[in-house]
Amino acid sequence: MLLDEKLLQIEQEKAQKEVKENRIREIREEFLKQEREQKSIQEWMEELKKGKVTIDENEFLCEKIKLFDENIPLYVFSEDIVKIIQENHLAIVSYRELELGMNLTFLRGSLCVENEIVFQQKLSEQYKTDKITYYPMDTGKIHSAYKILTYATGIITSSVGGIWIINYYYQKKDGIVMGNYTCPLVKRFSFEHLFVAMLNGICEED
Repeated sequence: MLLDEKLLQIEQEKAQKEVKENRIREIREEFLKQEREQKSIQEWMEELKKGKVTIDENEFLCEKIKLFDENIPLYVFSEDIVKIIQENHLAIVSYRELELGMNLTFLRGSLCVENEIVFQQKLSEQYKTDKITYYPMDTGKIHSAYKILTYATGIITSSVGGIWIINYYYQKKDGIVMGNYTCPLVKRFSFEHLFVAMLNGICEED
């Protein structure tokens, strides 16, 4: 290879590297911008109380329903529901436009988990057993009325891309409530604080 051809190749590789680095920088800046500009948990809680939320400039009616023999509350976006499936101890809510997943499980007994850190560890172990790639993120506790909800967030990889998930549980006198909310990872900052707001209000009396 002649010297000028080698120099041209080096310049081309350098230009490609700069384009790639600029694109990564743009994605990172857009990600941080979305994180900064997302609604606060308090703002979402105020919208939930009014029964109407605005998600990505679209309004959706929101209400709290009770599943499993009127025993377990769950926020739903009623106008967008395709169907609610209840089989044995599991309930699944499917939506038309909203790219959300909502699962709810009610089991008799109690969950022997010491705290939110252990909860996240147990989730990671279970996903690994199920051969699901899971990246644990945050954990926390929420006081909703007289209940304490424990939650753990993370990212699941799938054939359709990354999925943002928040798993939670809380204890009732007659059993344990477990559930999760999911959305596409690219929609994380449209829903992350909304999910936490729903957990804050789930056990509150309307």
